[in-house]
Amino acid sequence: MSRKLRVALPVIIVLLALPAATAKAVARMPVGFFDDPSFRWSNETTSNLLSVQRTHSSIVHVLANWASIAPTKPANALNGNDPAYNLSDVDTLVNQAQQYGFEVLLTIAQRYDLNDEAQRTAFLNGANKLGTDYEHARVLIELLKRPNLSEQIVRGALASAKTIGTDYEKGRILTTLVGLSGFQESEVPSYLDLASSIGTDYEHSRTLMALMEHQKLSPPAVSQVLKSASSIGTDYEKSRILIALSQSHNFDEKQIATYLTLVDSVGTDYERSRDLVSLMEQHKLGNDSVARILAETAKIGTDYEKARVLTEAAGRYEMQGALRDAYIKAADSIGTEYDRNRTLAAITKKEMM
Repeated sequence: MSRKLRVALPVIIVLLALPAATAKAVARMPVGFFDDPSFRWSNETTSNLLSVQRTHSSIVHVLANWASIAPTKPANALNGNDPAYNLSDVDTLVNQAQQYGFEVLLTIAQRYDLNDEAQRTAFLNGANKLGTDYEHARVLIELLKRPNLSEQIVRGALASAKTIGTDYEKGRILTTLVGLSGFQESEVPSYLDLASSIGTDYEHSRTLMALMEHQKLSPPAVSQVLKSASSIGTDYEKSRILIALSQSHNFDEKQIATYLTLVDSVGTDYERSRDLVSLMEQHKLGNDSVARILAETAKIGTDYEKARVLTEAAGRYEMQGALRDAYIKAADSIGTEYDRNRTLAAITKKEMM
């Protein structure tokens, strides 16, 4: 490590201590760049420094993480050559920066373990003051990765995330949280509350899919996911939530009714038919639910999709009385002779068995 770097920090402190009158005498404000990836770890460090030199800037700001600089305790902390110190990339940058006429401003950062509730609360309070969505999300994710978080801290972090305006950053927080081993079922309501605040259909559905992938949901949580999915406008995104939920969880009668209400809001024939088929494949339905399926099927405009749902229903349920009448009415509305005939043949075959 060069001697100039070793005395950089005391020099900076001395400069900051200069009286205001001295500061006023400076001809112009120093301008610099803060970009460690480009100046320390890039394969094009030299060309990057040359590009910055052309802007007539005079300072390169470096962030030195103390945990990386001294991963183990030095035998002699005052000895810059102690083998415990890892300063090779900083040394290289300082030497190169000096060749291009830059001064190096070194900031040493200390990483705290945040092992107790007070530190975590203070960290969360600090996160709430961040104005940039990216940095806000990054800090919250760092907090959520800590082990053995209390429910209060998790709820506070998710409440803080609701103030983030970018849907992607909200989704990034949620998908990170649900993938952690410490995620608890008691945190699902706060998770879904934040998910429901996401306006982008893709990001919204992505967070719901991640929840179902990592958690076996309780019946109340299933109802909450259905409610959250109701605000998704895109047919494809809504359908993939419905199908995934149908395939992974058992519905009660009220949830089946809610599912079918959501299907009614799907406008695409293909998505509507696949939602209905999935429900029949995964659940044993009562006559009232079958009647609603037939009613939803009658609204499908594509002959093939309508026939697909009807033949699936005929193969699984007894069509008698009002159900049979509704089935025949829906089948008769099919314009294509082939699809209409195979739909009617399906119910006839079932009746002859």
